[in-house]
Amino acid sequence: MASSLTKSPLPMDRNLLLTTSTRTPATIISLRTCHDFQEVKQLHAQFVVSGLLGYHPLCARRLLEAYVTMSQIYYAVSIFERIPSPDVFVYNTMIRGLTMGKFLHDSLLLYKQFLFGYLVPDNFTYTFVLKACSHLKAPFEGKQVHCQIIKAGIVPDTHIHSSLIHMYTNSGSIDDAERVLGEFSEENTLAKNAMISGYLTEGRVDKARKMFDDMAAKDAASWSALITGYTKNGMHTEALALFQDMMVSHILPNEAALVSLLSACGQLGALHQGRWIHAYIDKTRVLMSTKLTTALIDITHNDLKRGTWAFENLMELEPTSGDRYKLAGLMFANAGEKDEAARIKKMIHEKEMETTCGSSFIEVEGAVHEFTVGYTVHNKARDI
Repeated sequence: MASSLTKSPLPMDRNLLLTTSTRTPATIISLRTCHDFQEVKQLHAQFVVSGLLGYHPLCARRLLEAYVTMSQIYYAVSIFERIPSPDVFVYNTMIRGLTMGKFLHDSLLLYKQFLFGYLVPDNFTYTFVLKACSHLKAPFEGKQVHCQIIKAGIVPDTHIHSSLIHMYTNSGSIDDAERVLGEFSEENTLAKNAMISGYLTEGRVDKARKMFDDMAAKDAASWSALITGYTKNGMHTEALALFQDMMVSHILPNEAALVSLLSACGQLGALHQGRWIHAYIDKTRVLMSTKLTTALIDITHNDLKRGTWAFENLMELEPTSGDRYKLAGLMFANAGEKDEAARIKKMIHEKEMETTCGSSFIEVEGAVHEFTVGYTVHNKARDI
């Protein structure tokens, strides 16, 4: 990777320097129109061969942005490390990329590096970092960021406000979340959605429902927060009833709500309702995602025709995912198809497909530790 990013001694290709009225090379602008990772890599190669990567200051910034958008973090890091004086935009782009995946710890480390560089974070920076603290369930780190926001005199916008509430509720600090909500004078649907999720995480269903009912404006995420929370609290019938109310309100459910509803059908053994929701998904032309297809497999494990159809669609979305094959094996096993389940298990082993394990985070004295199912050699396990 390092050698591919060095400046080429070849002469500059004049065709690559076609410019717009802002004198930005057309190939740099075309990065934002790329549809997939391969297209970005092809332009990257052109930049290297032409020398444009080291010649034009905007090139590396836009290339970094493109790799982050494509969730290609390793490529993004390789570009980031070669930018001589990263500015706020560059740091924000990299931090955003790291909070999108499994690099949450790295995003916090990069944020600290950002501060040591005497740059001034903006609202985007704080929003991304708070999201990382939220996912890591790291209230100590999150409170530090909150204090930095106050010291910097930043007036929280709706995104910072809702991110603070997400961070506190995910960390179990409901009182702090309520205080933050009360300090914001404007009606903030994002923040109230986060508060609803927080209440439901704590099992405080009545408070969540009251906040939902009192909201002046409810969006799809508001309904989704309550439906998902009901499902997590075992209130599957209530979740399905709320979906009926949502339909009456003419609000289309988002992916999270549909996944939760299918999960509720699975828990209730309500195959008829599950088929109805499946028909609704087809009718409204909701884009089938991995999560939705997985949820459909979960409720159709005794309906091999539909289950196999869902499995085949899932393989088109993620053809090399060991987790998806493992799920299909479970589906066939539950339906009594032991030979088929064994065949899939053998296939996972022979093709050396990776399967993931559940993990959790815990913060102890300001340090965040990750534990993974089946991994027992964490050096602080006994103390924690």
